[in-house]
Amino acid sequence: MEPDRNIYRSERLKWKLISEHKGDSLEDIIHGKIKENGVGGFYELIDEVEANFNIKDCKLVENELLSDLKLVPGIGKKTEEKLKKNGIQDHRGLKDHDRFCSHVEEIIDEVECRDLKRLQKRVEKCYPLNHPLNQKLVEFADKEDLLFFDIETMGLRYCPVFLIGIGSYSGGSLKVKQLLARNLKEEKAIIQEFLDISDEFGSFVSFNGRSFDSRFISERMKNYGLEGDIDKPHFDVLHFSRGVWKKGIPNHRLGTLEKHVLNKERENDVSSAMVPQFYKIYLKKGNPGPLIPILEHNKEDIISTAQLLKKIDEDAR
Repeated sequence: MEPDRNIYRSERLKWKLISEHKGDSLEDIIHGKIKENGVGGFYELIDEVEANFNIKDCKLVENELLSDLKLVPGIGKKTEEKLKKNGIQDHRGLKDHDRFCSHVEEIIDEVECRDLKRLQKRVEKCYPLNHPLNQKLVEFADKEDLLFFDIETMGLRYCPVFLIGIGSYSGGSLKVKQLLARNLKEEKAIIQEFLDISDEFGSFVSFNGRSFDSRFISERMKNYGLEGDIDKPHFDVLHFSRGVWKKGIPNHRLGTLEKHVLNKERENDVSSAMVPQFYKIYLKKGNPGPLIPILEHNKEDIISTAQLLKKIDEDAR
């Protein structure tokens, strides 16, 4: 029944907003600015929230990585136990091993250079995405080098993206920037802007973005012939939450985690299933009212993802 209630509330909210903002322009009720890049224009909104987050315990993670001999190709659980019984406690002890020495040198180099891209791929070959070692790799990233992102689309496959929310740390705050396509012709411009911004960051953070958002953007890039590097280290908070909070919550949806972990509930939130319909109504009627809850929903997704990553990091220490 809960999804039905959410849709009912969203329907009531939609018509309320249409009534309240009849005759209003986008600029009247949504304070942002028109921007242009090399492929077109779009509407940009910027907000900032307080966010204290320190993720530096590199030595601990370094020790965990170097002591996990299973990261070496060809070493399984039994071989690791045997090697440790013989006094080899970390990768450095295998540097002279005839069989494993070349792989060990690669791993030590990756750890010492904090090569997140190679380390993440290596760890994921050995462990599922919800394994603590995958989550702890975020300690190797500077918080200012993390780019949080979340997209809103017209559907699930081969549909346009009309809103991209991004978040980044600056000092003691999280800066949230939203790239809005005022019409579907501006989709290419917001994707290009996202790619331009992401070039300045080393890692992505999302909630279910590895399975959905990043693949969706990659698909739309191909549609427009756009080029950019989205194959960055990617920390997906959905998978981390499944590893940290295994009991006591009914599911690992973002709204559920907000309620049970962050102790917050949204007001006047639009159901995710209704977001495309709200945007279509805006396009059809030229009424910006239905955009208000979409933008708030997207912004809150970014903020909650950052808050959950912080909570996961704190709980893991």
